[in-house]
Amino acid sequence: MELTLAVIAGGAGRRLGGRVKGLLEVEGRPIIERLLALAGPADAVLIVTQTPEAFARFGRPMVSDLVPDKGAPGGVVTALFHARTEWVFAVASDMPLLERGHLDALAASATGGVDVVVATRDGSLEPLCALYRRSLVTSWRPALDANPSLRALIAQVPHVRVPLPAGVLESVNTPEDLLRLGAR
Repeated sequence: MELTLAVIAGGAGRRLGGRVKGLLEVEGRPIIERLLALAGPADAVLIVTQTPEAFARFGRPMVSDLVPDKGAPGGVVTALFHARTEWVFAVASDMPLLERGHLDALAASATGGVDVVVATRDGSLEPLCALYRRSLVTSWRPALDANPSLRALIAQVPHVRVPLPAGVLESVNTPEDLLRLGAR
């Protein structure tokens, strides 16, 4: 499956004193570098960010939100708009423990009648670890005016939930997360 890996790097990192979460290091590597490594040789890559200067050194295409101030839904819609592949893997820039095998597990469920394949943790959706069919941009872009959550958008379309192992979906959001994951 050809896909676009879209790292959604728009969070303000307020609980971390404004630090850019994708640049935090886990095991000596910036989280974004770890995420970019998820891309296979045929995969396209996009970084969705309002701070391109922070990620310029990674040499990947960057795009800004089509509709500002719409949070994660706006980031995903932006990735869908700019992608040239049928599927987009949208991932938050603060998830350091994902590996290519987890992406492959999601891809295995991307069948003809499904528009979203979303990871779950303890039964809850993780919308920033999901495969989205690019054609969703047509209906989701105008829907941003109502400020929907990604979970609400997903609920309206055919989707499949794929449970991933417990710790894989950990993210760095708080100083406690920094300590627990050994991030710096």
